[in-house]
Amino acid sequence: MDFPSAWIRLTLSQYRNSGVELYLIRHGPTDYNRYRRWQGRVDIPLSPEGRSLADAVRNSLHARRVHTDLVFSSPLSRAQETARLIASDSSCVVVDDRLIEIDLGEYDGRLEDEVQQEVGKKEYELWRRGNFRTPAPGGESFGQVQKRVGEFLGELRASQTAPQVLIVAHQVSLMALKSVISGACSQKTLTGYRQRTDVVEVWDDFGKSCMSAWEVT
Repeated sequence: MDFPSAWIRLTLSQYRNSGVELYLIRHGPTDYNRYRRWQGRVDIPLSPEGRSLADAVRNSLHARRVHTDLVFSSPLSRAQETARLIASDSSCVVVDDRLIEIDLGEYDGRLEDEVQQEVGKKEYELWRRGNFRTPAPGGESFGQVQKRVGEFLGELRASQTAPQVLIVAHQVSLMALKSVISGACSQKTLTGYRQRTDVVEVWDDFGKSCMSAWEVT
């Protein structure tokens, strides 16, 4: 994992035995969100609303004196753009492929209504309520997402990183990250781990729990 500056590398050793505060942020809205299209690996930029929300998240973090000089991001443009709008400087953003959204296979880029009509309402709702434990045709399962974000988290822990770390990712990759941190993975728990784009969650990796959350206005 490459860190963006010598300062960060020099700072790591100070926090060997400290819990890390993870600020989990879902990327801002896109036009696909508005029209209820599935967006997994399809690379869609932020909408104007999404860019405005990212600015509001940055202001909210600054008002709470949260350091924004180490921000990890999914490689997809909607996450990277959110991260760069939030970060103190674009050089502070570290892109990690393991934070990418779940691969939705044949469903990616399609309207939700269209997929529902194709597979049937009952089967579609069962699949959705299952929180992606069953992969979309040609896609990735939730367990596979857990594996890769777990590897990311393991590296982050081993690197003795800074005490406050921001992670900008996606609905499912953030759900998987929370399940790895907490060790909880029931269907009810995963549903509770869904995160809106206008909410920032703070997780204590040492305590393995959500410390706080707030809505960005």
